[in-house]
Amino acid sequence: MNEAHIAQQRRELLSKAIDHLTHGDRSAFGRRLGFKDGAFIRQMLNGSRAVSEKTIRHIESIPGMRGWFTQAEGNEPPTLPPVHVADASPDDIAARYHASSVPMQRLVELVLRQPSEPVPEWATPALLSVVTAGLVLAQELDAKKK
Repeated sequence: MNEAHIAQQRRELLSKAIDHLTHGDRSAFGRRLGFKDGAFIRQMLNGSRAVSEKTIRHIESIPGMRGWFTQAEGNEPPTLPPVHVADASPDDIAARYHASSVPMQRLVELVLRQPSEPVPEWATPALLSVVTAGLVLAQELDAKKK
């Protein structure tokens, strides 16, 4: 369900990125990404190829394009229909994760980290404290509901 929505949104954002960087010239955009021409870009636009995470990272590494996909044109994250977490399928959760910005993905990874896994370098003591407090509060709320 959400995967098709995200794929469509990525194609739309790719089209807008092409307009933004090369005034609609797909071949020039393809060359800017290191391809021989615009064939690969056209395939992504028509849906025969997916706009992959690798392609998104490549486009967002271009000056002025940071956050283009992860923050939907740099302003807002892509909108997804609301889903209650208890009712969400693993595919819905994965789709939401992939539609999130990199900082949000990092937080999810931090929360889902197993005790045996190392703490990421970027996780400050203050952030770890907030995450731990949030998890404790969530557990207390769950206990009260039972």
